[in-house]
This record gives sequence, C-alpha cells and structure tokens, in this order.
Amino acid sequence: MVNKNVGIIVGGLSLFLLVQNNYVFIPEAKTKFNSIYKFYATKLVPAELLRAVAIIESGENTKAYNPNDPSYGLMQILFTGSNKLYVDGWPPNSFHDLYEPNYNVKIGSQILNWNIKKYGIFRGIISFNNWGAREGFLPMKSVKYFLKVYITYIRLR
Repeated sequence: MVNKNVGIIVGGLSLFLLVQNNYVFIPEAKTKFNSIYKFYATKLVPAELLRAVAIIESGENTKAYNPNDPSYGLMQILFTGSNKLYVDGWPPNSFHDLYEPNYNVKIGSQILNWNIKKYGIFRGIISFNNWGAREGFLPMKSVKYFLKVYITYIRLR
C-alpha cells in the first residue's frame, strides 16, 4: 500500500504545484481500461496508481508515442530494441506490441512495482519516468512528475 506519510508531504506541495502550473486534472471515474488496471494491480501498485501513471504519461492514449526516448502506449514504456528489462513477458516481439493496452500495463505494472519495492514510493514513481533519478539529487522536473502522478492517484481513490 502507498505510504501515508507521502500524502502529508504531497498535501503541502500539491496546491502550490497546481496553482503555479494551472494544472487541474480531474479524470472521469470510469475508463475502458479499469479492468486491465485492476488485473495488474499489486499490493505496492494499486489499480488507481497504474491509471494515474497512464494518465500523466499518455492521457490514456493507447497510441501515444514519444520519439525522444522512444516510448510507447498507455504507460509510455521505453523500447530501444536493446533495453533489457527483467520482467515477465519482456522483450516484446516488436514495439507495436507496446501499443496493446493489456501488454503495456502488464509491463508497466511490473516496472513500477519493482521500482517502488527497490526505491520506495517517491523515487519509485520518479524512476518510472526518469531512470537516472534512482540516486542523488532530484531535479524539480522529477519532483513535479511525482506530484502530478500522486495527486492524480489520490483523486482516483
């Protein structure tokens, strides 16, 4: 379960972030992917957290693509063809597999679960978006990413 102490930290910073960036996002309670999020939820990564990441990463767009990484699908899974993830079902046959919601959330859930187990909720969520943020100083961009995901998660609960 997500650490409740993080909620205290987020509470103080979230209003500042929301006002500063005019970031107000209240997602609809239902999505066609709810059953997928629930299926791949774990003790450390509830369905609402999976959905929050998907909302922030892609706006729940199954065809989302970021050419800078490159990353694909709902949870924007990085795929260069040579990256090695030690998760069940990796690697895909091709990057096209990452556009399939069921596969994308399955891989994303395993990555997020591993990150949170290894680094805790704060760095675990940040590391999903920025692998280099596992240790050391965190840039404000990474903190803002965490806040966006965590605030969305709180709203979905």
